[in-house]
Amino acid sequence: MNTALETVKQTRVLHWVFLVTIAFYFYAGEIVGRREVEPATLKIVRLAFLAIAAYNIFLSTSFRKKLLSPAQEVLRQTPDDGEALKRWQTGNMLTFCFCEVVALLGFALRFLGGTILEAALFYVTAAGLLIAWAPRAGFARPE
Repeated sequence: MNTALETVKQTRVLHWVFLVTIAFYFYAGEIVGRREVEPATLKIVRLAFLAIAAYNIFLSTSFRKKLLSPAQEVLRQTPDDGEALKRWQTGNMLTFCFCEVVALLGFALRFLGGTILEAALFYVTAAGLLIAWAPRAGFARPE
């Protein structure tokens, strides 16, 4: 069983991995190139991707409130509570995944013919959320 400090370290490493992959999406989007898509279709795709991104941000916020907040409260009282630690880590991972979906939408938009600025909106939003929602754990103290 992992201690609180080990779990926090693992979650932070995973957090950095998710951040670095956004840079890879940007690079891959430029290397792979763009397909020519009909402008009317691209407009629909843009709007659909924006709606999906907004929904993912909503889900991410909801999961943070539902899983992370209660888990952090319990962990402040008892840092070695395994169940709360698991909920804390799960909440962080789900948050990272939902943010990553936003970045992937930017990559897909670029691949389908969107401009770099359109795709960058998704990349920057995902990276910004990942940075703002970096795992914080005041409950994990070095032994």
